[in-house]
Amino acid sequence: MQQIFNELNKATDILVIGNGFDLHCGLKSSFKDFFESELKSGQLLNVQKIKSNIWYLIFTFAFMLNNGKNDKAKLIKCINKDNPLWMDVEDYIASVFDLHTNSKVYYFINKTLKENDFSTYYENGNDYLNGDYRNQLFTIKQRILELKLMHGFTNAEDLLFFELKNFEKDFARYLKKEVERKKEDYEKEIGEFIVCNLDNYGERNLFVLSFNYTNNFNNNVDKDKKCNIHGSLEEDNIIIGIGDNESSKNSGRELFVKYKRRMAMNFGSLNLPKDNIRNVLFYGCSFSAQDFEYYDYLFKLYKLGEGDTTFTFLYSDFSRTEKENEENRKKYISKCGETIKKHLLCNNKLLNYNNLYCEGKIVFMSLDKFKSGVKN
Repeated sequence: MQQIFNELNKATDILVIGNGFDLHCGLKSSFKDFFESELKSGQLLNVQKIKSNIWYLIFTFAFMLNNGKNDKAKLIKCINKDNPLWMDVEDYIASVFDLHTNSKVYYFINKTLKENDFSTYYENGNDYLNGDYRNQLFTIKQRILELKLMHGFTNAEDLLFFELKNFEKDFARYLKKEVERKKEDYEKEIGEFIVCNLDNYGERNLFVLSFNYTNNFNNNVDKDKKCNIHGSLEEDNIIIGIGDNESSKNSGRELFVKYKRRMAMNFGSLNLPKDNIRNVLFYGCSFSAQDFEYYDYLFKLYKLGEGDTTFTFLYSDFSRTEKENEENRKKYISKCGETIKKHLLCNNKLLNYNNLYCEGKIVFMSLDKFKSGVKN
């Protein structure tokens, strides 16, 4: 333990990475990529795969509702595009338990479990349950009753949690194959990232905090100086879940809250270095509302705007045109800003986001500039 403590004390920089890092390394690691691989058979939907898990059924049903008609051709086309439904899975899982949005799904599952009846769909005459959507709901009800018969579920949260764990296994299997497919390129890119960091910035000593399930930096950073927040493929314990939204009174969501799942799975503390941290660097992070607790914790731990630590947000230009790159940069900076402002508001900090930026406490930098050795 003392050795671990000493190693942590040596760290001068925290590198926080999200899925954008893996995408930059060439991995097809997004949920969109996963759905494209898993839910398609050539140019057709893989109906049997969709029927195999209640979450696949919910996601595809939601798409059809959101697009106004039961259009499977449009659904297949959508899987190949950057449609938020396929990228923000955790946001959608959260919305199922939000009494102000999609709690109809949660209500529908509970009602089906209690009725044990295929004939009744919804009370109160919800319009969108007429016509073509009845076939989709019938399939959802089949899966619900099948799970009830096999496992004895009596409430929606237990059924949904069981299926989420199966969803996690599917995603982990897919990601393991993808990592193996790109292993050499992936490790080469990671190695170059570390080398350029050390060459250009001298005495930096990195601690890597990863939102990814891939085992980033295994050959480049000591085991005691990296952490996969939500589990890893190596440990076979990945977590897909939601944030702790106190505004929702639906107690069913508690099973799905990520930091509570960490506790239940005995992950232990994050055990981050606390002293002498000069820089906190973010790359490839989505700044999703479902991970706000972690960003909030990092901003508190390293005293955003109050100490000497600089918070650097790295971005890459992937688009074909400069106009698209500029739009993507604006979106990224806006998302970072929203997260920082929410942190300041939640903690009653008398600090101003614009001032922090002008004072250089918050820095936005392209990955190219970072690699070329531009100092913070």
